[in-house]
Amino acid sequence: MKLDFRFADDEDVEDIVSTVEKAYENELSGNYDGKVNENQFRKLDTNLITSSDINEDLSNPKIKWLVLETAAPAEDVIACSRMIMKEKDGIKYVDVNILCSLTDEGYQEMRLNIEKIAFSHGMKRVCIQIPLYRKNEIKLLDEAGYKDKGGNMWIDDEKLWCPVMILDYQKSLDAPKSSSSSSSSSSSSSSSSTMIDLNDAVIESTGSTSNGNSGGEGQLNNLVQSLFTALHKEY
Repeated sequence: MKLDFRFADDEDVEDIVSTVEKAYENELSGNYDGKVNENQFRKLDTNLITSSDINEDLSNPKIKWLVLETAAPAEDVIACSRMIMKEKDGIKYVDVNILCSLTDEGYQEMRLNIEKIAFSHGMKRVCIQIPLYRKNEIKLLDEAGYKDKGGNMWIDDEKLWCPVMILDYQKSLDAPKSSSSSSSSSSSSSSSSTMIDLNDAVIESTGSTSNGNSGGEGQLNNLVQSLFTALHKEY
């Protein structure tokens, strides 16, 4: 299945809200008896993110929402992420506090493209925040070379029945990715069917998708350069 990866725009807001809620709907619970049932810690009728939150993000040059969708004409969003450009102690990095997908393949594709964007623009690491209970996604990050660097408690009396541990998984982008790991081999072997074709799905700063036939990696670098130019000036 061919998937297209691009920056989100204001036409994607409702699709992003829907995708996030679908990906995390198993967190919801209508009652709390003093024990958390593995992952049902969030109160019913609560939202992790709202349309107004996303619209505010879209006006912030340091925050980018990314979407992964099926090809036209369906264009169904199956994964999305919230990418924040940061700097600490002179080190520029990407912080991803939402990365969710309706499929494992979509999760891996989104992660890979976040890494490509970050690496091509001099970011030294990617930090992905993930709830402790999401064991399958933690396994995918472990296989991709991410390391658990601790975390913090998520406390929100309005949304949560109880505090939840959010882990900080980090990966250095200083060295080229190894091709010897099982996850890399798996991704490589399935690239013809699930890997985003950057020759066909060209990322543009406007968030639209257009067709092209040459230099997918170079196009990726060129088309997102304008996004990071303003950010680098601010650093």
